[in-house]
Amino acid sequence: MGALVEIKAEQLQELDRLAKETDRPLSVIVEEALSAYLRNEKSRSLDAAFGLWRNLEVDGLQYQEEIRKEW
Repeated sequence: MGALVEIKAEQLQELDRLAKETDRPLSVIVEEALSAYLRNEKSRSLDAAFGLWRNLEVDGLQYQEEIRKEW
């Protein structure tokens, strides 16, 4: 599957320069950059989920036990 994306001229120039300096195809550089971005975003999402209860007055274990009583 492919996608058509628009890249600013300045960014494309930098990518071309990097491709020449590293002797790698532009497509590989863009793929690596996209993969790194997606890994970073996934990590940020996971980090945001941890500690959601840190500012609550409720004890997590106590809350869990009370909820389970409803089953």
